[in-house]
Amino acid sequence: MGKPQLAKALNLVLGAGYVMLGFEDANGNVPNFNYQAESSLQLNVSPETTKIQGEDTPTAEDLITISKSVSRSAKLTIKNITDEILAAFSLGTYGTYIQAATPVVDEACTFKKGAYIYFGKDASNPAGAKNVTAVTITDGTGTTTYTEGVGNDYILEADKGRAFIPLTSTIVDDSAGLVDYTPAAETRSRVTSGSLGAKTAWMIFEGDNANGENQTVDAPKVKLIPDGDFNLKDRDNPQAVSFTVEFETRTGYEQLYIDGEAA
Repeated sequence: MGKPQLAKALNLVLGAGYVMLGFEDANGNVPNFNYQAESSLQLNVSPETTKIQGEDTPTAEDLITISKSVSRSAKLTIKNITDEILAAFSLGTYGTYIQAATPVVDEACTFKKGAYIYFGKDASNPAGAKNVTAVTITDGTGTTTYTEGVGNDYILEADKGRAFIPLTSTIVDDSAGLVDYTPAAETRSRVTSGSLGAKTAWMIFEGDNANGENQTVDAPKVKLIPDGDFNLKDRDNPQAVSFTVEFETRTGYEQLYIDGEAA
C-alpha cells in the first residue's frame, strides 16, 4: 500500500517568536503594545463535557458525549524583568520616586552593636535615603558626636544610606541616637505591590519559528494572573515571572485568532 498523499507540504513546527502585551487603560482601551523579551508561551484548551450512558444493558455504554463549555488559557513566563511586568506580577503599580536634597536634622535612631542603622526609612519612603552626604551621628541628647571610619564608632555606607555599628564601638548598645544627613537629589524607579486585581491586556504572539510556517496569534482580551515563584536569589537560573493567562471576550471580537503568513 502506498503512503497517503498530503494536501500540502508537511509542516513540522519548532516554535519561537515574540510576545507583545497591550495593557488596558482606565477606559478599557489598548493604546499601545510592549515587546516582552525572552518569554515562553503555551496555550491550553480545557473542555467541560457530560456523558449520557445507556440504561438498559448489563454494562452501561456511553451513548453520547455533550460538550458543554470550553475554557481557553495560557501559561506565560517572562525573563526580561521590567517595572511594568513586576507591577502586574505584584498586582500593584510602578512609577518614579523623587528624592529631594533636603537636609535632615535630628532623625531618631537606636544603636545596636553588630547591626546597621538605616537613614530615612518611614511610610513615605520605605526604601530609605540613598547617596547621603554631610552625615553626623550623635547620642540621643546631641552632645556627644561619634567618629566615622574603620576602627571608630561607626562605618558609613553613604550610597546605601546606612551606618554599621561595630562590636568595638564606644556607642552604648541599645542607646538612642540622632542623625543628620543630606540625601542626593535623584530619581529612581519604584514598583509598589497592591491588591488592584489581575491586569487585563491584548496579547499578540508573532511567530519566528526555528522550523515550520510562522503564525500570528491574537488574543484581544486576556487576564494576566500572577502564578509561581519569583527567585530573588538563584545562582543557576535568571529571574522570571509567570502568569496564568485566562482568555476573555472583548466586545465585537472572538477570543482567539491564528493568522498564517500571506500567500
